[in-house]
Amino acid sequence: MFVLAVVLVAAGCGASSHNSVGAPTTRSVAPTTSGTEMLVLRCVARPPQSVSSGQVPGSASTFVPGRPQRLLACRYHGFNQRQPAGSLAATAQLRAEPIASALNRAPHIPKGVVFSCPFDAAEVIVLHFGYANGAVLTITVSTQGCRIASNGDLRVRTPESVLNMLQARLGRDPL
Repeated sequence: MFVLAVVLVAAGCGASSHNSVGAPTTRSVAPTTSGTEMLVLRCVARPPQSVSSGQVPGSASTFVPGRPQRLLACRYHGFNQRQPAGSLAATAQLRAEPIASALNRAPHIPKGVVFSCPFDAAEVIVLHFGYANGAVLTITVSTQGCRIASNGDLRVRTPESVLNMLQARLGRDPL
């Protein structure tokens, strides 16, 4: 039986599940050395329209709470591109800590505040922060216009440093 489990893990088979915003995740059948399940983060074909509140404990007071272990960034095309709007453009595994820290330093936008933003072609980056306990925090980042990031509970203006890090790895739609 143990050999079968090892073969399944080595073959990449596992049990599929979905997080609160519908992004598929895969959990391995065998625990890691820390006793927690290894989480495989994946980008979906289209970005979520919105992200759920209460995805992880603490997300109502801290933009990226706790200490995420992994980060998968998914960039989706906006309007006026050769590719259809909302189609997956690029993905990258990034270090979670510098992006989480920069987002946590950004001031929160109070609920109900409405902005008149400059042109926004709807290009979006979705960040999936993976935690050691298997939890996933999904954040949406608009790359143009007001450049607002949302974790479902809080909104911040995306720091220029974060946007630069993301676009350096994921590229950007030509204007």
